Amino acid sequence: MKEHVTKVLKKGIIVIPKALRIEVGLKEGDLVIVKRVGDRIVIEPLERKLTLVTVSSELVDKILRELDEEERILEKEKLKSMLGDRD
Repeated sequence: MKEHVTKVLKKGIIVIPKALRIEVGLKEGDLVIVKRVGDRIVIEPLERKLTLVTVSSELVDKILRELDEEERILEKEKLKSMLGDRD
């Protein structure tokens, strides 16, 4: 593991060397987690958990119809269990 020396500036600003930023894929504006581990300060990239995708309105409508149908089935099953299965 190659070490890099950097300086702590006013207000605690630290410049992460470009080589390290490239290695871990950090870009300007990315969020990082800063935490204390024992007597060390660890800086980790915040994982990107969301990916945005574009979908057609037809697909959205289909999904909503399927959810509505599933909800109707669950409500019907709940009602049957409350009243006792009278089929």
